[in-house]
Amino acid sequence: MTDYEFTIAGETLHAMSERTLWWHRTRTLAASDLHLGKDEGLRAAGAIVPTGPMQADLDRLSRAIERTDPERVVIVGDLIHGRLGLKDNVIDRVAAWRNQHACSFVLVVGNHARNARGNKLPIALDAWRMDVADPELTIDAITFVHDPADARGPSVAGHVHPAVTLGRAKAPAFTVLNAVVTLPAFSGFTAGAPIDPRSYDLVACCCDDSVICCYEAASA
Repeated sequence: MTDYEFTIAGETLHAMSERTLWWHRTRTLAASDLHLGKDEGLRAAGAIVPTGPMQADLDRLSRAIERTDPERVVIVGDLIHGRLGLKDNVIDRVAAWRNQHACSFVLVVGNHARNARGNKLPIALDAWRMDVADPELTIDAITFVHDPADARGPSVAGHVHPAVTLGRAKAPAFTVLNAVVTLPAFSGFTAGAPIDPRSYDLVACCCDDSVICCYEAASA
């Protein structure tokens, strides 16, 4: 595993190949856009989709947790995909996975959670022992907020699923612009949105088990 180290607001951060961000000084691991239950929701809506994407994502998050031993895991929005995917078996499977990890979890509320309110979301968050921060969470100099458009000052965000086109493939990407870090979609079942790397101060791509710098502005 080869991660990529960079600095914002005087803090050293590591973009990890698991599509997570590690802030060692505060022992904070961040991920965004897990979209748990997306496959179940699509099947409930009549789509033909494969089984297994959620478990693969949970396994990958477990690997990131094992590598870093965090005090907390911050989910920077869109933990779930929608109401249709919050089935009892999804809640139970994620709860069993959550019980394997002693660190705390904090959900920064994003648009998908807001859209799913009034259904089983409170039951799920209780079963998953998930604290909630709405609309943002600030730890020292850095604020975690779902939409980068809402960032004010040094921040970590998600929402837009940045990706870089490499040949015929798209690679999930971390971006930095004006001290705002945008994480790639953690979900392996969520398409990335192609970006122009030249529009950012820094772009680092997830390529297999490594994160490589795809672009860095001269002034970054």
